[in-house]
Amino acid sequence: MVIEFHPKIRKNFNAVGSLKIMWNMCRIEDFLVINVSNVSDIITELMSALIFYLAIFALENIRVITAHTVKIRGKLPGFPNTYKNFYDTTSEVIKAAIIVRNIAITVFSDPRNLDYNSAMIDISFGGYDFTVFSYYFEPSVNIDLDLRKIEQLFSKRLIWCMDANSKSEVWFSPVTDSRGIKLCEFFSRWQLFTINEDYGPTFCADQGTSYIDITVVGHNVLGLVERWFIPDYDSLSDHRMISFKMKIPKSDRACDIAL
Repeated sequence: MVIEFHPKIRKNFNAVGSLKIMWNMCRIEDFLVINVSNVSDIITELMSALIFYLAIFALENIRVITAHTVKIRGKLPGFPNTYKNFYDTTSEVIKAAIIVRNIAITVFSDPRNLDYNSAMIDISFGGYDFTVFSYYFEPSVNIDLDLRKIEQLFSKRLIWCMDANSKSEVWFSPVTDSRGIKLCEFFSRWQLFTINEDYGPTFCADQGTSYIDITVVGHNVLGLVERWFIPDYDSLSDHRMISFKMKIPKSDRACDIAL
C-alpha cells in the first residue's frame, strides 16, 4: 500500500514506525520514486507530495521554478490550493513554473506565454508592474534558437530566473563557454543585468559543481534589488536554493516588497 502524507505528518509517522489499518499493524517504509532520464536531468517525485527542484528561485511572495519534474493528477504537487500556479498545463514534463503566494499581488497571465520550459506572467504590486520570467535552457539545444524565441516575449520591468546551462565569469563561474558568451551578449543588447553574488556554485552533484542558475533583471529594476543570496537551508536538490530581495520605496508603498 502506498500512502501520500503531508511532510509534517510524514515525519511523525516515520518516528512511530508503524500504522494500524483496520485490525492490521503495518510497518512503515519511507521511499522515493525516481525516474532517471540522464545524468543531468533527474525527474524526482517524493511520495509525500514534494518535488526535488533542479533550480528554485525562492521569493517570500513568489517562487520561480526551473525544474525537470512531472505533474501528478494534472497538477504540480506540494503547493496549497491557495497559491496561484502558472505553467503549461498541456505538457506532461514541466521544466518551468511560477508560483505566486501573496494574494495581494495582482497577476496577469497569457496562456501563450506558458511552455514546458518557460513561464511568464505580469504582476502588479505596490504601484509597480513587473514581468516575471522563468526559463530552462536545454543543454542539448543551440542557445541561439532559445534567444530568438525569448526576445519576442518580455517587456516592462523584467525579473528573469533561469537554469541557463551556460557558464560565464559574469556570474562567477571559473570558466566561460560559448553559450555563456552568447548569453552575455544578449543581456548587453537588451540592457539586462545579472544580480548573482559569489556564494559558490549553484549546482552541486556527485559529477561536479557549476554556476548555471542565473537571476537577471532589467535596468529599471536593478535599483530595487537589495540582496541576492543562497540560504543556509537545504534545497533538497542538486541545485541550491536561490533567494533575492527587492524593496519598493516607502513613498510609493506603505510597506516593503520582499521577493
